[in-house]
Amino acid sequence: KYIMKFKDKNYEDIYVGAEVQVPQPTKEFDDIWTFEFVGTIKALEENGYVVVEDGEGDCFTIEVERVELI
Repeated sequence: KYIMKFKDKNYEDIYVGAEVQVPQPTKEFDDIWTFEFVGTIKALEENGYVVVEDGEGDCFTIEVERVELI
């Protein structure tokens, strides 16, 4: 069985439970968060996205290559 590996913007392995830096939002990507933040990976999606939870418990879906492992 093929297991998809997720890599951050620096090609480091990403996994559920990892702390990551989420970048400033941009209009180019239609981001819905309002500022750069540190969050926790809650899920890895097959389409190349990760779900990141911020410090207030809100979750955001973002392209894996845009986050950075801390």
